[in-house]
Amino acid sequence: MTLNFNPVGALAFSACLVLGMSQALAIDLYECGDEELSILVTLDRSNPNTASIQYDGGEMINASILSSGDKLYYELAAIPAASGAAYAGFGKQFHAKGNEGFLRDKGEKSDCKLVTASSQPQAHETGAVGDSEVTINATGRSLGGRLRDGPGTNFKTVGSLAEGTWLTLVTNTGVVMDGYPWFEISTDDGRRAYQWGGILCSNGQLLNGVYEQCR
Repeated sequence: MTLNFNPVGALAFSACLVLGMSQALAIDLYECGDEELSILVTLDRSNPNTASIQYDGGEMINASILSSGDKLYYELAAIPAASGAAYAGFGKQFHAKGNEGFLRDKGEKSDCKLVTASSQPQAHETGAVGDSEVTINATGRSLGGRLRDGPGTNFKTVGSLAEGTWLTLVTNTGVVMDGYPWFEISTDDGRRAYQWGGILCSNGQLLNGVYEQCR
């Protein structure tokens, strides 16, 4: 059997591969805050006009933030900056330059550092976290929070979801933190990652492991 090599097709495939890789790396993630309250700032280089801020302090702190009338997720608009990139809105201002930045929130300043995403995310196979892993494939929503490439805070941050984002709860991993398990989830835009059950709701009926039934 003779195989014909098509250089045009190969070039097109290579171009698509490079484009896909560049798009995958088009997000800069900055971590701010302290041990009690982690703040994740996401800059999407394909949309430099906005930046998103995600607060995550665990179940009790998140509940306190929401009960006070604040949100866990904000989008800031770009503002002029002498150097680097700057964004402001809702009484908050974020400035990034290189690997460092700072966030001013209601007069308080937090230092931020660029989070380098893993080029080869840790694989998660069935049984990797124990025999309690359960496949669900149910519809739900995120209450706002970061995504990781594995079931735990020791895994790399790979993005965040705004409050109210619809998703599919693929698997309950059985890895429990602060009373809630981590779920493998997939989003409508094709992302597949892990999110903590304490910031998830299930649609239709209350599923074991999520914070609440979606309202």
